[in-house]
Amino acid sequence: MKTFSKTLESTGTEPQQITEPEVTTASKKASGYIQRKLMLLATLTVILASFSMTACDDEPEYYRSYPSPTVLTPPMVINNMYPSAGAPGATVAILGENFDTSTSDNYVTFGSSYAQILYVTSHVMNVRVPMDIPAGDYTIRVSSNGQSADAPNVFSVLKDTK
Repeated sequence: MKTFSKTLESTGTEPQQITEPEVTTASKKASGYIQRKLMLLATLTVILASFSMTACDDEPEYYRSYPSPTVLTPPMVINNMYPSAGAPGATVAILGENFDTSTSDNYVTFGSSYAQILYVTSHVMNVRVPMDIPAGDYTIRVSSNGQSADAPNVFSVLKDTK
């Protein structure tokens, strides 16, 4: 059996002999303590990892429960036209708001006759009075993208003098 000597710091004490079984027992106690601490650390690591995986979601629940907001399109309006009378084939400027800026997406009628659209912006539309329309008073209607608007006054088609 191996023996070890231990010197105490206080005065008047004799060195003591420690046997190998005492060292082994102290070593085992320290080893058990370290193992318990490592097990605790591993358990905490697993718990934190599981929290971090379940706590982070791509979309919060409150975001998924509501439909996306609808963008409201302002209404199309005809404010005026110039001139207010003309012969078939004449150009009429229609002044308004929120016209579609594509000539192919707009439709203009004088009563039930379609007019040719020559030029369009969101506020101005130039159209040609239909060639085959008889003389009389007609409501001008602009239609686009599911909306339509009527001119506030009638347009008078004059008798063709040709």
